[in-house]
Amino acid sequence: LLLAALGGWAPRHELRLPSAGVCGLALLLRHLLRQTPGATPLAVAVTWPLLTLLCFAPVQAPNFLWGIQLEPFFPGIALLAAAAVNLSALSFRAKTLANLALALVATYTFANGMLLWLLAWPLPSPNEKTSLGGRRLWSAVFAGAGPLAAAGYFVGYQRPGYHPSLAFHFGQLGELAHYFVLWIGRYFASDFVPLFALGVGALAIFLALAAFALWEGKRTGNWRTFYPWLCAGAYACGSGAITALGRVGFGVEQALEVRYTAFTLFFYLSVVGLAWAIYQARFRIARPAVRASALTNAVWFAAILLLLWSLTFAPSLAAVTAEKQSRRHLLRALEWIEPIPHNPDLALIFPDVAVLRDRARRLAAHGILRMPFVRGTLAAQVQQAPDSAASMHGEIQSCVSDGRDHFQVRGWAWLPEKAHRADCVVVGWLDLSGHFQPANVFGPGGGVGGPPQEARRTAEERSGDGGEGADRQRDPRAVVEAREHVAADPVRPHRVRPGRPLQGRADVDCERVDRPDEAPEDRQEHQHPDDERRDEQRRVVRQEDESPAD
Repeated sequence: LLLAALGGWAPRHELRLPSAGVCGLALLLRHLLRQTPGATPLAVAVTWPLLTLLCFAPVQAPNFLWGIQLEPFFPGIALLAAAAVNLSALSFRAKTLANLALALVATYTFANGMLLWLLAWPLPSPNEKTSLGGRRLWSAVFAGAGPLAAAGYFVGYQRPGYHPSLAFHFGQLGELAHYFVLWIGRYFASDFVPLFALGVGALAIFLALAAFALWEGKRTGNWRTFYPWLCAGAYACGSGAITALGRVGFGVEQALEVRYTAFTLFFYLSVVGLAWAIYQARFRIARPAVRASALTNAVWFAAILLLLWSLTFAPSLAAVTAEKQSRRHLLRALEWIEPIPHNPDLALIFPDVAVLRDRARRLAAHGILRMPFVRGTLAAQVQQAPDSAASMHGEIQSCVSDGRDHFQVRGWAWLPEKAHRADCVVVGWLDLSGHFQPANVFGPGGGVGGPPQEARRTAEERSGDGGEGADRQRDPRAVVEAREHVAADPVRPHRVRPGRPLQGRADVDCERVDRPDEAPEDRQEHQHPDDERRDEQRRVVRQEDESPAD
């Protein structure tokens, strides 16, 4: 409601939130670097850009396209803010109140924020003026607030029925470890480095750095140098362990969800931060030869990190492009919700389609949801079976099932009245009672093409002068009846990929086919990038963001 009051109901305003939050995180990291004992401006100027590149890694691009993704970022940001508070010269009471507020907000922002009640414990300053009794009192206040906040979180909570049970038994330890390693390696996923090997290597480096930092802090008593980075690493590992316990039942591949990179970010920030702190505490004042060796290793480490960062750019860019196409397709599905109310893609917008239809109607009636909904004559037209003249506007040239609840449709659509390809195509079928059932709608972005030249000339001749009397307010949509197979030699073929069997519903999504001369029997099934996401989102919907297992 606050966002609606400030920026209206347009979602594009929310898209600024994750980017703004990560920008704040980058400034917080700079502050922590500058607070490190012995840090020089040159050392900060070299290390801070590396941390900033991690914050804005290409893998985070899909997260920046969802305003709600500020939620998984926030607990980690709040933890580092609490670490900065603990390292400051504030009084113990002020530290307690500040960290309590951060932990409370983080808990109710995302379930993993409950870890802050352990990791953001208020710590006294070296010259703390608060008496021992006062510190005990405020520590008790913080300790009592944690269980109360956690208990309030679970009031009325119901675990979704489709979630697997928590994996506490020893038989799944191997799967848990596999899930956790993939969860870590996902941040630098590319076609060049195996994720499992990357995760094992990153975890080994982190454990070695953390062990050395703990040993060095105990030996010298200089634990404050390593404190924020150890907290970040503990938070990331704790989040990964909780996620693995709650999600391994979905399969280890579920660890590759891009939304989890909001947590693994803090794992890699911890790795770089620990390396920085160890150099400042141990090697900065060492002999020149030792210092030169440490700097050489640091350069190699940074070079490898930058190489991994660059390798993720191309796949992340492809993911952003696919996300843009998916959103256009879902937006079109929402526009056509009245004539195609049983479009399964509507469940990707909101899992309860009946509630979605009701809310869309109410919001549109009050002028909040402003979209060109398809209504009236056009809506009634696409719900009727195509007449004999439909071949003027297009035809299905092939409809082939792959035997795995998917089918491929090839054909063309054309507006002979305007000598232009169709704006949208509605695909459906005749049920057993002979009624036409519209299944889905797709448009030019999904691969709507024109007809072969011969069919185009025939359609234009049949339409007369090709334009007079046409509806200038809205181009007519070509309604195409999906039949089993119509022999034809397509000049501009396109593939329609559904995700459900022809039993009343079908998902229809399109992509261009790059080989016009490819025969149907020679085609190989290509897994569409939305297939796994579509199946997963049907099982794991938005409520998952509210689950403590996240």
